[in-house]
Amino acid sequence: MMIIKQSTEALELLNQERVIAQVDTCQSDNLLMVFAAPPWLPPFGSEMLSSCAIRVTDVDEFRAAVRPANSEYVVTGSGSFAASIIRVDLHRLRLQRFNEILARTWRIEIVDGRVGIGFFAEPGAPMKRQGIELMPDEVGVLSGSGTLCHTASGPSHLASMSLPANDLAELAGALAGLDLTPTDPVMTANVAAASMTRLRSLHAAAAHLAETAPHIIARPEAARGLEVSLSDAMVMCLAAGRLRTDTASQRRHALLIKRFRALEEANRGRALYLPEVCAALGVSQRTLHQVCHEQLGVGPKRYLLLRRLHLAHRDLRCASPGEGTVTDIATKYGFWELGRFAVSYRTIFGQSPSVTLRESLSRWQSGTHWLPRIADLSPLVAQDDARLAVESFV
Repeated sequence: MMIIKQSTEALELLNQERVIAQVDTCQSDNLLMVFAAPPWLPPFGSEMLSSCAIRVTDVDEFRAAVRPANSEYVVTGSGSFAASIIRVDLHRLRLQRFNEILARTWRIEIVDGRVGIGFFAEPGAPMKRQGIELMPDEVGVLSGSGTLCHTASGPSHLASMSLPANDLAELAGALAGLDLTPTDPVMTANVAAASMTRLRSLHAAAAHLAETAPHIIARPEAARGLEVSLSDAMVMCLAAGRLRTDTASQRRHALLIKRFRALEEANRGRALYLPEVCAALGVSQRTLHQVCHEQLGVGPKRYLLLRRLHLAHRDLRCASPGEGTVTDIATKYGFWELGRFAVSYRTIFGQSPSVTLRESLSRWQSGTHWLPRIADLSPLVAQDDARLAVESFV
């Protein structure tokens, strides 16, 4: 009875979409399906269904819980980090919802043959994709080998969905008689208000069920109904929307950022400084400054400082007994003035480096090193992403 009360709005919306009909409001288990499934959906129970709703206070925990797992996430704002993540995996469709409180830059890459879309879940701070502001009535599209730089200038609320490219093409042909195969890896669709409202409302309803009534999503019949309506809303937005591709200038700038990231990756374990970065990329400091501000939301010096701070944070969090001191780790990444390092570190991570190291050593002693919240995630998250969380840095 309690779950039904908490989920009334979500159930009513899904009932209007003819996904589920509530037969007996006093029995949360008594639900009747009233939809016709498209042929591309698999038989009942053929794929694992899962959902999770978590709250994290550490960037690495956030990084471990989101898809795609190979994305890079860098906080550019100051203050204590906190975020919530809702993930729902249906038969073919995946959706996520993020609430974040700090400015950040996020490099996203899809490598598993899916097509993903992203849009405002709720009003929030301005967000940019490839340096261009994403409007409330727009949907960003990412596919294939595309790489997207997504920035938020403050507290933000982002929703995302993805389907395998073949399934999206088949569904678009059946529902709209169109070929919606993206012509470019990164595109943007301007969507009519009614279609955008429906998509946003259905996404919010699914997320609400994941938080308050996950057992409903775990039912194969309910999951199929939910997937039908969400997929239909996604296709209708893309079919009716005005799709546009990145400009030549945006593509050149995105390529420069990709090379910048590759340089980072090749030097993951050591500090990088602006003169050597510009020399390696063959660009002036002025050009790099302009492109970084556009694509990442911060200048290159600030970004490289944040990178070094996050490298130090990773080492402090991963430190084992007798492995190193705060001084050893700070100087390893070029922080020779320890007082300034401590101030910058506290500004970004909300605690002093000595506290981070002490907590790490305490977790080693208690046998919970080093991500205590991973055990609270769904088995899907824990198995697929815990290893990446330990090996990666933001």
